[in-house]
Amino acid sequence: SELTIYITVRLFIRCIELIFTTTKHESLRKELMKAKSYDEWLSTARQLDCSMGRDSWRETTNDNSVYRYNWNFINEVISDLQDARGEDNTMSAFFVLGQCIRKNVGGVMSEDMFSELYSGEPKATVSIFLEEVACTLKWLTEKVALSSADRI
Repeated sequence: SELTIYITVRLFIRCIELIFTTTKHESLRKELMKAKSYDEWLSTARQLDCSMGRDSWRETTNDNSVYRYNWNFINEVISDLQDARGEDNTMSAFFVLGQCIRKNVGGVMSEDMFSELYSGEPKATVSIFLEEVACTLKWLTEKVALSSADRI
């Protein structure tokens, strides 16, 4: 009984896809399955996202995601990390990074954030946030290594 319902639903979805899917989308999906490398797969996934008009989702935070993610906080952290490095203020950088060690800070690590696009890319703000955290960690590591070398 559950199997019958499942098969019926899957067939219904497949029929809807056949009706509404363009040949371009179908060929891109086939290319995804045939990709021989990650770079090839990612390039094709991005083409599919663009072709389906999903790529605009990545660039905006003024959509329904505003209710699920704390964009103001994330943007503030990005700015604070950049300021700390610009002012060469390691204590400030440590303090700001301390805000980032909470589980799913600002909601940006939720599964939904990475499943909207075929490419699996999150919103641009999340990518910038992750890059700033990584950059600040690298900067702090280099600062600590230099100050340790000076003591020796």
